[in-house]
Amino acid sequence: MKLYVAGKLGVAERSLKELMQLLISQGHEFVYDWTIDTSPQKPYLDYPDINRVAAEKMLKAANECDAFILLANDNLLGALIECGIALGSTIQKSQKKVYLVGKDFRQSIFYTLSSVVICSDTDELVEALAANEPMNLWDTKAVLDDEEKEELYDNLAKLHAERRRARFTSDVPLY
Repeated sequence: MKLYVAGKLGVAERSLKELMQLLISQGHEFVYDWTIDTSPQKPYLDYPDINRVAAEKMLKAANECDAFILLANDNLLGALIECGIALGSTIQKSQKKVYLVGKDFRQSIFYTLSSVVICSDTDELVEALAANEPMNLWDTKAVLDDEEKEELYDNLAKLHAERRRARFTSDVPLY
């Protein structure tokens, strides 16, 4: 699953990077890792050309990821804007989830949306991501042995053949 994580680097830098490494080890990938981008300069408005490039990367990542993770606390600004972008993108990407991780954060009416999953800690997040991971039937190497794969493919081929036969022998259209 393609992920993007937002939060405040100074607040939980160690746990943030450890979480990212754990999720990578579980097969996830990050569409953009802002934690290693050293280009942004403060104060942001004094360096608009440099910071615009980083902001555009963050905006794109929050929009394009399959799942957005917000390491929530009360001292956020940019991460909340990224969260808003991610929530807005769920209108077009109905399967996308927005994970809020933490216990003490300011509440919003938007956190009641069906795309939002609230996790009290990173362990709960890891479990929630695993439960939401869609299974790809064509990449079953970790789930099925060779004999089971062959049986699955044979059954799919038979189903396809039956549907083709039914299409030519039935007055009822099959969609």
